[in-house]
Amino acid sequence: MTHSPTGGAWRRPTRRPRWPLALALAAALPTPLSGGEADNGAPQRQPAARAMKTAEEAPSGRAGAEALDDAAFNARIRAVARDAFVTVHVTFRKDPAELQPPAPYHARYEDQGPEDLAREIAHRFVDDCRTLDLPGLWIDAAGTVLVTDLGFPTKLIDRIEVRTGDGKTIAAEPHAVLRDAPGWRLAARATGPCPAPAFADPGPVTPDMELTASWIEEIDGVWSISFGPLGGATLPLSGAPHPAWFRLGGGGGAPLPPPGPWGEVGNATGLTDRPLHLLFDHNAVPVGVALHERLPLAPEAPATWRGPAVQHGPAVTFEALRTLERKVIEAADRQVAEVKLTFRMTAPEDDADYRPRGSAPYLRDPFASPEEGRERTVYGLAVAPRRLLVPLGLNESLAARIERIDVALPGRESFVPGRFLGAFKAFAGFLVETDQDLAEPPPDLFAIEILPRVRPIATLRVVHKYGRRTSVFGYARILERQRGYRNRLADLPEPPLAPGTLLFDLDGRPAGFVATLRRDDEKVRALRDPDRGAYTAPWESGLHAEDNRLFRFRDIRDALEHPETAFDPDIRVKTKFEERRLVWLGIEYCLLNRELTRHLGIENPTKSGQIGVMIVDVYDGSPASRLGLRDGDILLAVREAGGQEPVELRFHEGDHAGFGMRYVGSAPPPESEEELWLAEPPWHSQRTPLNLLLTSIGKGKPVILTCLVGGKVIEKELVLEEGPPDYESTDRKKHEPTGLTVRGLTYEVRKALKLPPEAPGVVVSKVEEGSPAAVAKIHPYDVIQRVQGTAVDSPAGLVAAFESACAAGINTVKVQTLRLDRTRFVDLRFDMEVPAERIGKPGSEN
Repeated sequence: MTHSPTGGAWRRPTRRPRWPLALALAAALPTPLSGGEADNGAPQRQPAARAMKTAEEAPSGRAGAEALDDAAFNARIRAVARDAFVTVHVTFRKDPAELQPPAPYHARYEDQGPEDLAREIAHRFVDDCRTLDLPGLWIDAAGTVLVTDLGFPTKLIDRIEVRTGDGKTIAAEPHAVLRDAPGWRLAARATGPCPAPAFADPGPVTPDMELTASWIEEIDGVWSISFGPLGGATLPLSGAPHPAWFRLGGGGGAPLPPPGPWGEVGNATGLTDRPLHLLFDHNAVPVGVALHERLPLAPEAPATWRGPAVQHGPAVTFEALRTLERKVIEAADRQVAEVKLTFRMTAPEDDADYRPRGSAPYLRDPFASPEEGRERTVYGLAVAPRRLLVPLGLNESLAARIERIDVALPGRESFVPGRFLGAFKAFAGFLVETDQDLAEPPPDLFAIEILPRVRPIATLRVVHKYGRRTSVFGYARILERQRGYRNRLADLPEPPLAPGTLLFDLDGRPAGFVATLRRDDEKVRALRDPDRGAYTAPWESGLHAEDNRLFRFRDIRDALEHPETAFDPDIRVKTKFEERRLVWLGIEYCLLNRELTRHLGIENPTKSGQIGVMIVDVYDGSPASRLGLRDGDILLAVREAGGQEPVELRFHEGDHAGFGMRYVGSAPPPESEEELWLAEPPWHSQRTPLNLLLTSIGKGKPVILTCLVGGKVIEKELVLEEGPPDYESTDRKKHEPTGLTVRGLTYEVRKALKLPPEAPGVVVSKVEEGSPAAVAKIHPYDVIQRVQGTAVDSPAGLVAAFESACAAGINTVKVQTLRLDRTRFVDLRFDMEVPAERIGKPGSEN
């Protein structure tokens, strides 16, 4: 026996039909579907050479079967195929609820699903005044036509016409969805008997069985008949439990459908590019229909391709699907609750002195600008009376900024407060809890053990669309399994399903959901290739994302009942200043370039300056100082301990926008106080790409730094730790009467201004226009050291000093400030009214 390269076994060469190469090619040439000649210039089919076999020799023949020569064999197949095959022409209509095509596919997640893409395709056909043309097959005399599973909602179908080989046009309508094969049955309004094939039972099916496939395809506008031998049978290796199957498109056999309109529609529905092949035995007797490229040989799965089962096998009528839709949506109205997430804005109006700097991809912020909005509405399934599972991603950055959660069931006018419990480590989903019972979870939540392949699975997406709750019902099938992350086999639904989709069996029982699979190394993957994506916001997850998976409720029962052990500890709600705290290394650095690396003789390890940063300063007591790193050392990469691939430090000038000192060193000093007021702070921001990268990896994670020290590449191990508060994460206070907002004096400010650790002071972060502080010419980034001769050591201390002076009846206080290296004394009045003509920008000469 000969084996396929993948380990399966072909049929025995001695028992395969003897199709010489030239004649096999000739057998695949088309013949017109109608009785006339093809007008595409294609040569007509020549009789294929075929070995004569007696009934006794035929491996799956029936006693007394007539032995055919090649010409009679080919003629019989052509005759049956010409009568049995029809062409089906689908005319679409636009969805009245969606008169415009959906937004492009990169739009927000809640507006996109497979039904939206199907609608977009249908609208495109309507706009182009086109029909979707596909093969069909009579399967009974009453007028039932078999087509591949279209995957389109029937509300998008305006009419269906069936055209026969003799030119007749017959109206048809969708009738049922096959349960055990990816196909539809259409009910044609035929006026007389239809020439359906007389299917015979092929008898025992073995890998040595000889089958011939016939199909029709459109070539240059002409529908033509083709036929050829079925591909070889594939057998499992010894001991494997999986059954054997025939296959299309292999071993020189019948091909899969050609590209064309199929590809366009297949991208939308995932189902319409399936084959529709009529199968014949060695005596040219029709025995089955191929609706999938794999034809299982096991007798327990007859309905997938054998003719009688395809004709009379179980199916789900579209009326039954509509009944199931009502049942599923009614249950969802009781068990799926609305969850409104309110996020803290990155730069809210009450914190306008906070200016995030840099464009490093590690902390991309979907809410960085007010126009992005601060609320998102998602939906969660009750898994306990007070707990909801939201099967959508919520990454560390978003979870940190959750300000409020409100939960409501349909029909309730008010919301109840909810709490974020945590996000799961294994998949992109999170739990929300309330203080009162919301809904009873489905009683049979964990009942379904498996989702059977091929059979339809009911799907439901509950989304917030056009300002209201919308339930989108559909169905999908599991036709393939694919090996993915950690070598696990994953079911692939067709059409692809969006994260957040709930799954039900045909009885309406909940089975599972679709969510994005989380990886152990997702953070590092995102750092190496940000555009590939890791665990991002739910609206950044595409419908065709390679990590979307089907999760059965039964498989995650332990995680739902004991979530504390299944949560990701890094994804949690944080305060505003906790969110801004950074993991640090404790260095200042500069970027490399080709000229510098050539001068230093380090072109090879730094790839001519493409990777690496040079240390220019090390903070005392920092992790870098404890590692023994010094000025001039070069950092090349960082890798999590136990990880295999490091993240190379590939930073660019654009990533450092605003990360340096604008008027120190490389740029001339300001020429006016107006220019100084507009200047960046005279110290290095600690929100550098390096610190953001380390923060993304996470506090407490062991990592390995690859360094270039003294011309040698070495590795240093350390455990990442959170740095002390920096200017952008330290505490702040605002004193309304003076218009001053101040922050604590942090380590990088002291370093830049050369202040000793014991030096008092607070940093002015904002001055209101026209305020007493602006009139006194106090500027942002000035350091206030003393008030009335008393040292100020914190923002709260400054406010207390001002309030103490006011309580003592003092209207003007003497304030000592430091601007770069100059000490100034200013009089700051509390009771002054600023004339309108004096109101202007702080620091102006008005």
